[in-house]
Amino acid sequence: MRIRSALFATVLIAASLVAFKQPASAADALSVPKTTFPVCSTTRVNYCIDTVTIQSPGGTAENLTFQANGTALAAAAGAATPAPAASGAATPAPSASASASAPAAPADPGADLTDAGAVVTGIWTNSDWVTNGHSALGYSGLVIDAKAVNAFDNHLYLQVKPGKVDASNKTTLAIQKGSTIGAPALQSLDDIVSVKIRVQNFQAGVSMGFGNNVAVNREGDGTNNTLTITGSATPLAMAKNVKDCEGEAGIAAYTSNSLGALVLAVNDPTAGFGVDGVSGDMTVSSNGICNLSTPVWDEAAKTLNWTAAAPHFAADGKTINQGFYKALIPVADAKLLWGLTNPNDAASALQVSMTTDANNTEVNAVKSIAVKNGFIIISSTGYQYSKPTFKIKKNPSYKPSTGSGTAKKTITCVKGKVVKSVPATAACPKGYTKK
Repeated sequence: MRIRSALFATVLIAASLVAFKQPASAADALSVPKTTFPVCSTTRVNYCIDTVTIQSPGGTAENLTFQANGTALAAAAGAATPAPAASGAATPAPSASASASAPAAPADPGADLTDAGAVVTGIWTNSDWVTNGHSALGYSGLVIDAKAVNAFDNHLYLQVKPGKVDASNKTTLAIQKGSTIGAPALQSLDDIVSVKIRVQNFQAGVSMGFGNNVAVNREGDGTNNTLTITGSATPLAMAKNVKDCEGEAGIAAYTSNSLGALVLAVNDPTAGFGVDGVSGDMTVSSNGICNLSTPVWDEAAKTLNWTAAAPHFAADGKTINQGFYKALIPVADAKLLWGLTNPNDAASALQVSMTTDANNTEVNAVKSIAVKNGFIIISSTGYQYSKPTFKIKKNPSYKPSTGSGTAKKTITCVKGKVVKSVPATAACPKGYTKK
């Protein structure tokens, strides 16, 4: 049985807020590899995995080392991989010819909780994986799959998957015990994973995270760029087909605790749509991976609209799937779209609504608006699937504040027929009385 999410049938045709710049020459043209990026090395310096870290609650970030299929974990496992020199030279990846006597990853006490899936080129792990408790769910490392979203686009898609290593150092995907359809093993919902990839001239715009608190950090000079994608896994209800994400009868094929991200390219000629002037530096996250769309701007109504979808029921056919959606909108974009000059007014100036796809009625869910680190954060949690529609608009009754975000209060002072207004913190001028 082939499981699909229908994500790419929708997200790439939605009118997202992506600014576009035509490449200056053929040499600048974007061409993201359609096959999985390898680990960075002296010969592969771009479109490659640079570093991977994992951090458990209360702990510090641990550097992971790439263990190639059939090769023992290098003795220096856990050592950080140095950043490339200014000249662009890369640090060599762990050698596939590493000494056979080098220590392998410790035996995984939770190995019987999962089965071995398809063979992979290698996994990211370290010699402290078991000691630090990462093996509790039955996997012994992470498989990083980064590549173009499909054979026709240059948008970047990254998935973090659980992996296994057996006694012969064979590396495979870790799948749920007894799964006949290769359902990925459940990843920890607590661990924070960070993946840094080198992406050459890829210029990131709107990002979509399939996980909890997904963040995308963009760095580089335009020709030697990197992306660091950080987040935690979240339960994703996976559908057999698009119809399972429509109406209130759809049942998921399985649920997997997963982490991933889709990063739209702004310098791709095939993605030249959007709203002029916006930064493109927007990130949305959700567990509604089926038919998830980027925010779409309705110029006439001055609204941002988007959808997130998943099967109504979990695989047991009884448990109702609940969802979350979070959007991080740069305050500069909010000023352009709604004229919101004071971001501190966001909570009163903006309204977030959510309706069902069946009868267009309001969904009862927790919704919040906050401002932090230059972003307006729109969050909605606890709603039910299949396919709610979200809308953010300017509150028609909103009145802009001034200064620090609070209106200045005054008092009225009179002297005969002369009337003056003075700050409430001041006294009336000599000869005037307070009205």
